[in-house]
Amino acid sequence: MAPAPETTYFPPLDKCLAGTERLISWKTAYRALCDVEHAKDNTTLQHFLNDDETIRLLSRPCGPYTRPTTGQGSTRSKFESKTAPIQVSQSSNGDYDLEEIKRDALWLSEQLNVDELVALRIAILEWQQRAADQLLAGTTESDTAAAKPAESRASFLASTASFGASLNGPPNAILDFSREDVRRNRILRIHTEERGSLLKLSADLVSYYASQASAGLRTSRIWIDELAVKVADKQCSPLDSKASQEYLAECINVIDKTLQKLHDPAQWPKVFLESPVREDLFATTTLLNIGDEMRLVLAQLYTIEGVPGGFPVLRWFNIMKREHFQHLQELPGTPTLRDVSSIQCLASAISLALLQPGKTMQLIREAASAARQPEGAAYPQLRDEPYIADDRCVEELNTLILLAAAEGYDYAIPAVYAWGIIIMCIRDIAVPLITERQRESEVAVDEGSSDTEAADRGPPRREARLQETPLEKQWELIQRVPSALPREARTDPAKFLLAYVVGQMNVYGVIPGISSILSAAYGGDAIDQTALLAREALLALIKDGFEVVPYSGEVLEALFTVLAPSLDPSNRDLDLLPNSFVLDYNGGQPYVVEQALQRYPYELSPLLRIMTIVANADSEHRAGPPDSVQLLEALQTVTLMVPYDFRAFRLENEEANTNEMVLTDTLSLFVPKQASFAGEQRLIMDRAMHGSEDPDGNILLLPAGTTGYVIREDRPIVLKLVHKHSALEYLGLLLSTLLPTSPLVSAEYTAEMDRQTASEIVVLMNALLSAALRQHQGAEEAKFILGRLSNALPNEQDIITIVADIFEMQLLAHLDQAAQDGSLDLLVAGAELLSTLVKVSPERVWSILSRGSLLGTHGGASALAAVVGGTEVQLGQFRFLAACTRLYSRMVDDAIAGLVRRKPRASVASRNSRFDSPMQSADLTPERTMRDVLTAYQRVMLDGYQNLAGWRFSGMDEKQEIAETMARSFDVLLRSTYGLEAPVVKLAVKESEDGTAKKSRERMASLLMPAAGMVVQAFAPEAGIGSLLDSVAGILGDGTAVGDDLLPTSHRLLLTRQVNATSAFLAGLLRTLRTTEAQRARNLATGLLKTMPALATLFATDHAYRHELSILLHELVDTLASDETSDPPSLLGPLGPEAAKSFLALVSQLDRPLCDVSSELSMWTFLTAVLKGRQQWFAIYLLTGTLPKSRLKDSSTGGNGAHKKSSLTHALDELADISAMNPRRAAAMLHFVAVAQKVWVWATVTVRSHPVFLKNALAWLDVLQAPPRSANIAEALISANEHQTAAYLCNILAVNLHAGLETGDKTVLKMVVPKLGFLAEHGVTVNAYNRSLHRRLAENLARKFPQCDLADFQRSGANAAPYGKTFRYDTELAGIVLGGHEQLAWYGDEELRIEAYKAEVERANVNLSLVDAQRTLLDAWKTLATTLAEFVDAEPALQPALVQATQACLRANVDARLDEPGTAEVLQTRAEMAFVLLSKLVGVKAKEAVMKELLPAAWNLVRTSPVDYDVATAPEDLLYYRTLLQILYLAIRPHCYMPLLASPPAARDGRATETEQEPKPTLPVAVAGCLVEIVDKTIVPGFRALCANLHTDLQLALPSDFALINALLQAVLSVKGIHIAHIQIAEAISRSAIVRSALSLYSWSDQLAEAMIGQDPIYGEVAITFLLTLSSLRPLAEQMALDGVLTQLSSANLSNYFRKPGGKGPFDEPARMFAGIWSEGFLPLCLNLLDAVGPPMAGEVAAFLNSFPEQLGRAEDAFKTEVPGYRRNNKPHVGDVSLGLVREVRSLVMIGLILRHDIARGAAEGVDAAAIPVLAYDLANAKDEVEKLARTQRSLADKVVATSEREAVWARTGAGGASDSLLLAMVVEEVKRTLRCFGE
Repeated sequence: MAPAPETTYFPPLDKCLAGTERLISWKTAYRALCDVEHAKDNTTLQHFLNDDETIRLLSRPCGPYTRPTTGQGSTRSKFESKTAPIQVSQSSNGDYDLEEIKRDALWLSEQLNVDELVALRIAILEWQQRAADQLLAGTTESDTAAAKPAESRASFLASTASFGASLNGPPNAILDFSREDVRRNRILRIHTEERGSLLKLSADLVSYYASQASAGLRTSRIWIDELAVKVADKQCSPLDSKASQEYLAECINVIDKTLQKLHDPAQWPKVFLESPVREDLFATTTLLNIGDEMRLVLAQLYTIEGVPGGFPVLRWFNIMKREHFQHLQELPGTPTLRDVSSIQCLASAISLALLQPGKTMQLIREAASAARQPEGAAYPQLRDEPYIADDRCVEELNTLILLAAAEGYDYAIPAVYAWGIIIMCIRDIAVPLITERQRESEVAVDEGSSDTEAADRGPPRREARLQETPLEKQWELIQRVPSALPREARTDPAKFLLAYVVGQMNVYGVIPGISSILSAAYGGDAIDQTALLAREALLALIKDGFEVVPYSGEVLEALFTVLAPSLDPSNRDLDLLPNSFVLDYNGGQPYVVEQALQRYPYELSPLLRIMTIVANADSEHRAGPPDSVQLLEALQTVTLMVPYDFRAFRLENEEANTNEMVLTDTLSLFVPKQASFAGEQRLIMDRAMHGSEDPDGNILLLPAGTTGYVIREDRPIVLKLVHKHSALEYLGLLLSTLLPTSPLVSAEYTAEMDRQTASEIVVLMNALLSAALRQHQGAEEAKFILGRLSNALPNEQDIITIVADIFEMQLLAHLDQAAQDGSLDLLVAGAELLSTLVKVSPERVWSILSRGSLLGTHGGASALAAVVGGTEVQLGQFRFLAACTRLYSRMVDDAIAGLVRRKPRASVASRNSRFDSPMQSADLTPERTMRDVLTAYQRVMLDGYQNLAGWRFSGMDEKQEIAETMARSFDVLLRSTYGLEAPVVKLAVKESEDGTAKKSRERMASLLMPAAGMVVQAFAPEAGIGSLLDSVAGILGDGTAVGDDLLPTSHRLLLTRQVNATSAFLAGLLRTLRTTEAQRARNLATGLLKTMPALATLFATDHAYRHELSILLHELVDTLASDETSDPPSLLGPLGPEAAKSFLALVSQLDRPLCDVSSELSMWTFLTAVLKGRQQWFAIYLLTGTLPKSRLKDSSTGGNGAHKKSSLTHALDELADISAMNPRRAAAMLHFVAVAQKVWVWATVTVRSHPVFLKNALAWLDVLQAPPRSANIAEALISANEHQTAAYLCNILAVNLHAGLETGDKTVLKMVVPKLGFLAEHGVTVNAYNRSLHRRLAENLARKFPQCDLADFQRSGANAAPYGKTFRYDTELAGIVLGGHEQLAWYGDEELRIEAYKAEVERANVNLSLVDAQRTLLDAWKTLATTLAEFVDAEPALQPALVQATQACLRANVDARLDEPGTAEVLQTRAEMAFVLLSKLVGVKAKEAVMKELLPAAWNLVRTSPVDYDVATAPEDLLYYRTLLQILYLAIRPHCYMPLLASPPAARDGRATETEQEPKPTLPVAVAGCLVEIVDKTIVPGFRALCANLHTDLQLALPSDFALINALLQAVLSVKGIHIAHIQIAEAISRSAIVRSALSLYSWSDQLAEAMIGQDPIYGEVAITFLLTLSSLRPLAEQMALDGVLTQLSSANLSNYFRKPGGKGPFDEPARMFAGIWSEGFLPLCLNLLDAVGPPMAGEVAAFLNSFPEQLGRAEDAFKTEVPGYRRNNKPHVGDVSLGLVREVRSLVMIGLILRHDIARGAAEGVDAAAIPVLAYDLANAKDEVEKLARTQRSLADKVVATSEREAVWARTGAGGASDSLLLAMVVEEVKRTLRCFGE
């Protein structure tokens, strides 16, 4: 049997149980899809929901599961096949019990009669969820207390308690999964959850499809839209209306069966009757399923084109009639689900939607039109007959609805009302038709009195019309009502129904309740559009009902309630009801708008509220003012109720009885205050009228002659006058009259101005401004509105001032505890308006807040605190606090956006021309004012944040919004201040180009620093733990409520955003403190550690938390580990044992099964931090899959246990296919593996033992490509991630190689060597920096925005970002600061060909990402290469790659551009790498031909170095140069040990012999010239410079520097064939007079020794060593002899040390004097001089040595065991032999023999032998002593003593042959050499 194809819905069982492909539950998918913004980028979720099986189930959600079957091809056989041993086997490590899972699945299949595979999937889900459920159930009481310090959540959580908790066990219980009852309870719960979630998801998708434009979804690029189309088409395809109707009827039947089952426990599965808990589970689930089935039906009704058919309509209403309207009316809840009103309201909405009154009446009217045609009347021919065309359906439906109305069921009222409107339409058409037909029938009878007459007249003209039309038949059927109904119901059913519904049943009182309940239950979700569909149906009903109940107060209240959710800004993008409201069926303005305008301003409040709704609708055109503004600007009439005794008008055209009239006197709308005397009143009116040239547009008064109508004749009379004017002007002036200082008041017969009306005016103003901001010229249109509102104000006031004064007046009233009704509403409206004004005129808002009492900026009490504490806390409603919090967020955003805009330009500040505009910066708010406002606001917000957990909120959405807004604003403050690098402080004052002084720049966001500092101080005080952490714990604890399935989706999303915002803020705060004040960071981390139970619970509650929680936990671990002096506290410490195990198991799952990339990356980063943060137990679990020492083994209760497959193994398995992975995922996992190897030695064994990881990773590395030189953004970003991945891989390989080096295992080495091509060639390359891009960007940005620099937006360590478009420069913040200031410049315009600065900054960020990745790879390659160098001796195949890498380092440093940032570090790294590799290669005497080619590159580096010993001013300046000299030394060494190559043969002479034609090996001329240049340009100047530096700074002339110069010279002189350049070298040295410098250094060395530790004469040794090296060159030695070098050395103060009594030997301090200056200095120097000059030098050498008699005497007695007493004082080492002593005797013997020889041959050499003094050293005695040493090596071994650290190492180093140690072998060799001098 062929295996079934793999699906993402149910992957192969072995992968599911192994954890590689975890099952995605329907609950997980449903919750993930609710958050569209994150779901649309989740490819795993996309693949799951687009799986064929998933689509099939979503298309049939009411009956998705098949029943079990047996036999061939049955469900049982498929189950057996899927669980067969060939498919999956029992886990060897006990991760799962396969047989147990199979038993549970079969039990579930048997109990619930479902497919075995379905049951198996449920059983696996139960196993998967054990860790999370154990964590949720296993929190200890102390954990709960820590997570929930506040009691404010108790009532909220109690009302939404999860019914699953009772099945899992009591709170704080440990789940025992070995118990069968526990598992099966959980399986039942999960099955009901899965069934319900599938139904929810299907209903959501269909409702989403129904609410959107079908064509738009079908062309959308978002996969969620495509999914909705797929599911909806399969349920209700627009191409198959009949099938859609049948499926609709099927769903209605399912609802019927579910309702019957709910009320009949006998139909319940028996398993649910075994306990009350299970009964509650089944009842609750059934109720929830009924609601979701109804949602599905409601959505399907909106996907069906046209009117539903008769069968589904009758089926539904029969169900409702038979029992369920009454049952729904009295539907009981369950202990878990007490409130079932949403289900009842859904039934009501479906009943209304089935009738489709609007479309149905359109069909009726079309039928009526057809009735007037000759062909007769009939309903339009549709593909499927609508229910209204089915007479039987109409008759039965009419009876059902009439009976429902008679019974008075509330939830039937909307449908009854709709049916009443429909049959009224039928009546209004049918009755005239009936009357007409009857009249025509009577006429026909009269005309046809005889057949003859009829025949003569021909056929009747209207024979067809005499037939009864379908509408007439329907009306007759409608009139057939049950006899039980009142008589009027039979006479006129339409009139009866409408009167009954509107009157007794109060339909307009029921509609608001239904709308509110459905909005609360299903509103605010981007996918679930159930509430929107229901409200749309209710809105259509209200609009259709205008023919029945015209414009009235109850109609308006119902309308406002239905449209109220549309006014929430967060719903605007999804809620399109305002558009539907504005679009009238017949075109023109909606009826309700017209009626409100007709009553304006007599009835002002309705117009204000209606226009607020209109303003929320989309304008027809984006250019110009919004449609709502245009409407208010062009009003033509005013309606007024004039005083009782008003007589100033006359009637016109009385004979026409039209009530026309004309004013005979002016009529004022506003009058002066009564307190003013007559003259003042007249003055006020004159001022108010001043400037009003057009009397028709004046809003103060209506002139005589104004025409109009008398609307109400009873006094007081109501007049409607024609007066063209602006309602905005009127509203602005009317609002100003609320102020006590207003000179005008509204006339007593106009609208009364109270606080409620004022708040509605302000709300309308806010809506108009928001509508204006959505236009193309948003800000300008908004300013136009403000201008129109201010136009009529007296005394040149403006509307913003009026609103501010009213706002302040109400604040003062609350401070004085004298607030009146409506004051709070007015304050809320004022705060919302100020928030909107921030986008229009922010400076005015800053001014208002600085002068007002809201914040108490002038030392007074904060009115905000007074309002909240005095009013809102008692009400439990915090609308004002929420509005002020939004205002605070806007003010912070504006302060950030104005950081550049508000700074004066330097050119403007420096020039004071008389032509400059005085208003150029006059409207800018001073920084001091802004700083004071922000500080005061911050203080109030922090106080409010502290009290959030203690306040009781009647609506939790307010708390969630407030907490989220505060947290995000706090985070923005920190990111804008501490998140950007502070500018480098430069004390010097610069001169600018124009000559003015420029001071060093301050931090760009210095304005925000006080407020940000308050945030830091509040949450992390300098000592102790901040009190705000209690509020943090409470806010985080609130997030656990999202696990409740009964929580509305909108609340769940709000809670998710609240917790995520809080987590992000805390992570940023920890990061900020760790980079500024580490101790405060640790204090905060210690406090947050106490909330670990809450964090762990949140981690288990919902996938949506994991990303931000992982980041927070990462920062928490890093902060706890920042103290290197002590071990950090355990992250698992606050958790109980079982909770800790569950948390570990949960974390090890990463973000599976959803596998969101961002969440997974953050979790890998967190796990890596755990390894680095010394969290031992946690780390061991991640690396092994078990807890250490088995102290937390799986309990006997069968707990979830520690998963055996470790995170390390999982990472290696994933990385086995690294070439197909997302580079960011690969880099994160490799980083984890690399750190694992560093912290745990056995991790290396795991890595090496993996079958394919290293092989595949190296294969990927080998084919890696370098980035192209002109890479675009995508290519550069991909390359950056690949380089980072390669860097981590290099670190892993280095550790593995090091381990192999210790164990002798070369397996990894042999794998690595062939794969080094990319690294050797490109590993050291750091050349991606685009210099022109960065320079051009900086220059252009500084030119466009001179108030800032590009560096101002550089991220700090507290605001790090991954590689990408925001890596180095914070583009989001730059977009706020620069984009708001110069939007066109920042975002650009393709049409205008304006290049965007944003795009340039993003390119710069990507470029810097690549540069950083190259540097990271360089560091890692350096580590790997230096490790490989350890194998260079054992693996010769490595040499070519390492030589190539060394050559690449040198070439890269030669080609480096020094003006690029970070170049110095890169150069140093490459130089160090080259030095290490070259030293290893030289150490093994690598003979690759390319070794000799390294010298020119090394010399070129030294030659072109910008720093040398001469120009260096600080010790750090010489670091790189010293490394270059070391490399140069090593580059010379191959020329010393590699043989010379023969030069190419010259043209041969034919007569020459063959031997003469063979070329001799010589040193190439180029190499010789290079070496001479090294001596002339580096060694000589270097030594002189070092000597000079000694007089300024010893740190610039360290002994090691002299040693390095000397080593270079020795290397040059050791080159094979260098003799051809001896003369040039000698000339270069002679010209420099460095011999004199060396002698001078020696003469000063005794004084320099006083500055050294222990008075070490090291500089004396340096000088002698250098002179010794120079003397090895014969021409130089001769010159030195002529210069009397020995005489000068003898006369130096330091030489007197050897003249002290007893001399100085190797055991005397300082030891350097003997070894460095005497035995290896003076004596070899004398030998070199004797060798170079010969006998003429003998006398000077003898005299020089004889000047140290004590030293020579000590040398004679050095090997004597019996030393005279006068020489034995303080000689503890008598008889000891050292290597120095042996070398000393050899040198003295050689000198003595040479002198003896010169004396003997003096005459022959032209030297006076008598002038040569005899060396005061007994050669015979020396011979005897040396012979004694040579007699027995064993006795010599006992005497050899090490006198230096180097000799001590040699003493411990073994040697071949008879010698025990290398030191002994060297001594023996020196003894033999000495004896050979004597000829033995």
